Amino acid sequence: MVKPKPPRGHVEARLKDPLLIEGLDSRSAALHKVTETLAAHSIHIDKVLQALLDTKTSLEGKIDDCALNTKS
Repeated sequence: MVKPKPPRGHVEARLKDPLLIEGLDSRSAALHKVTETLAAHSIHIDKVLQALLDTKTSLEGKIDDCALNTKS
């Protein structure tokens, strides 16, 4: 069964609906907050990964030093 088409201007009228606009604004604000939160987590994850990389490099250096001291 084919749905009847809404009358002309239906979309324009819906876009002027204050409840629809309020709902879209609310969703937009929520999406913005989620984006900010993800960005903050991304920065935190980058810092953690850098700390792990620094620790790995430090441990590799200590292992090399131990290996040299053992051979001496």
